Amino acid sequence: MHATTVPLRILLFFAALFAFGSVFADSDDESNQSLRVSPSSVSMKVGDTSKIKVSKASGRVSVASGDKSMVSATYSNNVVTLKALKTGSTRVKVSDRSVSLNVGVTVNGTSTSGLTVSPSALNLTAGATGSIAVANASGTVSVKSSDSSVATVTYASGTVTVKGLKTGSASIEVKDSKTSKTVAVTVGSTSGTAMTASPSYLAISVGSSGKVTVANVS
Repeated sequence: MHATTVPLRILLFFAALFAFGSVFADSDDESNQSLRVSPSSVSMKVGDTSKIKVSKASGRVSVASGDKSMVSATYSNNVVTLKALKTGSTRVKVSDRSVSLNVGVTVNGTSTSGLTVSPSALNLTAGATGSIAVANASGTVSVKSSDSSVATVTYASGTVTVKGLKTGSASIEVKDSKTSKTVAVTVGSTSGTAMTASPSYLAISVGSSGKVTVANVS
């Protein structure tokens, strides 16, 4: 029996092919483990917040806004939180110990989903109450009267209740976690009729008495 001899060049060819495949396999493994962000671009309105998910990070993650006056950026628990501050375009860099990625951010005009109040002005008479509807509030709502001797104010379940106390004017501030609105309140007298006395003339003699009826006292 004769032993079969494999030419050296064939052995070298297969060795090189095996090494080449191993390099590609290692490269794919490294690619699958590299830092990722989602989404890679964000469009926002002034006042809005947006979140970017971070995955496959290696080591400590840091974030940096290209324009902090336009967009603020913070990182916690694999999430980057963006807050739009003014209109424009910038980038937010997300980095781990090996890779840095840029997220494109575009900020447009003010969000239309912010706090609203209705009506924007309120007329009351002393002793009467009125209501202001509050919508699209963010977080806790607080209310305040600029002159509590003219009008007091309370808030519950999306409604501001205003009570007129005496004639005058006051401003009611309605505030949530992002913004505030002001409602002008005017409190008038309880009646538009002036005080009257009847009769308007009374003649009596010394030692006698008479009666005058007074109405519409304010």
